[in-house]
Amino acid sequence: MSELYHLIYKSQAKMPFNTSQLTQLAKIARFKNFTQQVSGLLIYSGQEFFQILEGRLDSIESIYNSILNDKRHKDIVLLVKEPITNRTFWRWNMGLTIIDDNTDIRTQLIEYMQNDIELAKANKDDARFILQAFSNKIFQQYIY
Repeated sequence: MSELYHLIYKSQAKMPFNTSQLTQLAKIARFKNFTQQVSGLLIYSGQEFFQILEGRLDSIESIYNSILNDKRHKDIVLLVKEPITNRTFWRWNMGLTIIDDNTDIRTQLIEYMQNDIELAKANKDDARFILQAFSNKIFQQYIY
């Protein structure tokens, strides 16, 4: 069995996405991820994306490279790419969370996403905090 990795990045959408567009994006990603045995979570908040991909290194790098070339994204920052023992988001080929003003974690997430890029690269703990928060059952209610 190939070694598992997770890759975590953040980016900014060039234009706002509505719920319907995000749902369609997740639907397409779920199919592609299923074929490559990739799991993960996409978080969208205030025109910012935060995504966790889990799977074989070649699979998640292929997906990440397509994101780098996706004209809907800008300011893409790779936060974490490292081996993992187990999948955190094994239930979802691509879970989707849309965080609005009424969601408690929104403030934490936005503060993190707006940090200086160099700080974000250096501080993997923030990315892991968000990963842990959404793997926690309390926040799973926000994933669909």
